Amino acid sequence: MPRWLRLSNCNAFVVFIFMGACGAMFAWMSYNLINLAMANIHFLSQYGALAIMEGGLMQLVEIILYGYLALAFYLGFKACEHELVDRWLK
Repeated sequence: MPRWLRLSNCNAFVVFIFMGACGAMFAWMSYNLINLAMANIHFLSQYGALAIMEGGLMQLVEIILYGYLALAFYLGFKACEHELVDRWLK
């Protein structure tokens, strides 16, 4: 792993700020994804083939990709949390 990606080389305050940013982005994206997914599923179920022709299926793929991005923010949050707890226990 490149040296600049190692959390153990960063100041604890920087890791804490990054953890907060990742947590905030995860929370915002999760809330937004729930609203978008519910609207998309309603659109697809109500209009069927017309919704698919209008791009409803493409929007569903985008929602899934945003879900993976939210997962990446969650993993960033957990990595920072693990690093800070390890520093605190030493």
